[in-house]
Amino acid sequence: MLTRSESEIRNYTGTITDVDCANREITLKDSQGQVETFSVSQDVRRFNEAKVGDKVTVNYYYGFHAEVRKPTAEEQQNPLIVLEATGRAGPSEAPNGSISRQTRAV
Repeated sequence: MLTRSESEIRNYTGTITDVDCANREITLKDSQGQVETFSVSQDVRRFNEAKVGDKVTVNYYYGFHAEVRKPTAEEQQNPLIVLEATGRAGPSEAPNGSISRQTRAV
């Protein structure tokens, strides 16, 4: 079996330009004018406290893992799966949270 994995921690610091509460998305603009929109999990507490003009930093992992092999029977039945996990700050901490999304495609 051939495998390859790569990952890195990335961060994005910017000023909030839009908060879409209905879709749980936050848009940030960095110091070079680049704009990025990030999804925020339902498990992240105090999302409603984020407001336009706040400066925030988003840290995230970016990576992949690939294997060349025959798929298992379960993988053949479910060739595309998206898994998510979340975390959140406690009530006395500054607003923060985490979300992990893994996509498995066969």
